[in-house]
Amino acid sequence: MARQIVEQPNGKYALWSTIIDDFLITNATEKEIVAAVAKEAFEDKKDTYSQIFDYIKTDNEKKQHYVKDYKECMAIKQDKK
Repeated sequence: MARQIVEQPNGKYALWSTIIDDFLITNATEKEIVAAVAKEAFEDKKDTYSQIFDYIKTDNEKKQHYVKDYKECMAIKQDKK
């Protein structure tokens, strides 16, 4: 989502969405804007990594081509020495 931080006349900040052409947050401090965006990014990454862990835990033949196990990683590490 394309966003822009806008300084309001009262010295506070707003977060404007260029997708919906509306404010997502208004009358916020710098810290509040950063915290809101960071929280959203955290939630997005949390979902992504939860999906990765679910995939790793499945018994799926395709997984063998895309996921290394611990022994494979250690072998690669030893080969680099």
